[in-house]
Amino acid sequence: MKTNAALYLDGSMREAAEAIRTEIISTEELIHAAIERIETAPGAKACFVRFRPEEALRATEQLGREETKKKSPLFGIPMAHKDLFSVENDQATFCAHREFQKTGKETALALAALNKAGAINLGGVHMAEFAMGAGGWNETYGFLSNPHDSERVSGGSSSGSAAAVARRLVFASLGTDTGGSARIPACFFGVDGF
Repeated sequence: MKTNAALYLDGSMREAAEAIRTEIISTEELIHAAIERIETAPGAKACFVRFRPEEALRATEQLGREETKKKSPLFGIPMAHKDLFSVENDQATFCAHREFQKTGKETALALAALNKAGAINLGGVHMAEFAMGAGGWNETYGFLSNPHDSERVSGGSSSGSAAAVARRLVFASLGTDTGGSARIPACFFGVDGF
């Protein structure tokens, strides 16, 4: 009987990691399930400003060749990041107008550490422009609705990070927090933000 990897997206990261470690599901199955959910669930794609399924699948394929990483609790775990972290040779939007977007010269240390641990990055998520704003509005990239009630604000500025986790698209997402940027949307959505 084939296990439905999508069911693990609705559980805990620890359960998914253990299922991969014990080969109940494969990394490929879990990443394909996450990609399918992002592409088909109502409102899911709006969490991402730079959804990168092809890169995620390539990283998953590479990961399959690096069995030593299987000891990591993040091995094969789908994640995302607020779209202000630098990624080498990729563009960070800062969710701002095009003239302010930058191509990364190197990958941010936090993302590099997650990559080294075997996490699979599915792309950059929505945020307040330049990470300045507590409401979750963005004039350039639009409004990101609250996953639990589309009539309510998402909070910000790490709105996409919290929404992607609350919608169970990824298990975790990097954000930033200067004055509540991660904690506010996490509180609104019922997820942990620290």
